[in-house]
Amino acid sequence: MNSLLANIKLAVTSNPLYAKCLKSREDLNDPHWSVNNNGFLLYNKQIFVPESNDLCLQVLQARHNHQLVEHMGQSKTYHLVHRNYSWLKIYKFVKDYVKTYSTCIYNKSRRH
Repeated sequence: MNSLLANIKLAVTSNPLYAKCLKSREDLNDPHWSVNNNGFLLYNKQIFVPESNDLCLQVLQARHNHQLVEHMGQSKTYHLVHRNYSWLKIYKFVKDYVKTYSTCIYNKSRRH
């Protein structure tokens, strides 16, 4: 397991509210929440990333800043991240990040 996933799991287990969800798998009455076989808390079948230690930013940077991704804009970046991960206000987070990312701003202005 890579260090980012290990940090996500640690952050979830360190948060009393999320840790309770992990311990009481059968008590998860909301169908949006579940726990996978690897012990990750899932929201709508994506790994839930708590807002701690810049984990959301780390996930986004790992997806968006990869050299093969080519800075594809807000919507495509959101879909790329949201395939595997979820957190509170994820779309706004991705949108704000891409909007202020200098390489994306430069590439967008070059095309016009």
